[in-house]
Amino acid sequence: KRRSRALRPRSSRKKENSLPRTSAAPILAAFASLAVSSSARAEDLTIVFRMAEKGGERVVTHYFTAAMGRFDQGDRATIVNFASGRVVNISMRKQQYSETTLAVIERAMTSMSAQMEKAMAGIPEGLRNQMMGDASQEVAVTKGEARTIAGLSCQNYVVTLGEKMRMETCAATAIKPPFDPRNFRDLALATSPIGPGNSGINRMVEKMRAIEGIPIASSTSLSLLGKTVETSMEATEIRKGPIDPSIFDTPSGFKKVDSPWR
Repeated sequence: KRRSRALRPRSSRKKENSLPRTSAAPILAAFASLAVSSSARAEDLTIVFRMAEKGGERVVTHYFTAAMGRFDQGDRATIVNFASGRVVNISMRKQQYSETTLAVIERAMTSMSAQMEKAMAGIPEGLRNQMMGDASQEVAVTKGEARTIAGLSCQNYVVTLGEKMRMETCAATAIKPPFDPRNFRDLALATSPIGPGNSGINRMVEKMRAIEGIPIASSTSLSLLGKTVETSMEATEIRKGPIDPSIFDTPSGFKKVDSPWR
């Protein structure tokens, strides 16, 4: 077997926020459909994506083993340990990292969601729907055509909520994740945290979970408060085979800082 070649993240000049930042929409779309993939033990898996969003394109690489996951996005990376629940967020540009746990993130998101629900209760329904998506509308799932991406066949699905919210994914069933499928929820929590609730976006993500296979392409278009956010990811390379364990190490010499998750 050919040993997977580690890709080193490239630096970025984008301004950083105080919280760990990822492009949440396409990643949420990806992990939603991963949840029903087969539990059969598989080889380590590396998927290289081209991500397009406002401001340009960049390379995003996902690494999966039975025990670990890593997500490189430009000058940032997130590492998840399935057994311990440890989550490390790394800033390459600042040469620093922070540590937290999945349990801490979940508690924080639940608390934030409860506070938001309380705040939203006093906002007129029309404005609330513009901000969070209309929870009264039906979420539609449409099966599209078969596609070939990075040499692999995948099935296209489109999930919509009205005319302003759309998620699309192309899921491949020929490749299997190397880890327990119960860890998919943890991966989504670590990389694209979203609190519980009945908003339009949450219900769209729930529908995505009924789609079988590993997503190798996804796109999202969300129109909220008069602004449209569009992002897309498409696999350019899919590799099976052992991943160097050092990929999941915290970079030597980086400064440890407090985590924003408390």
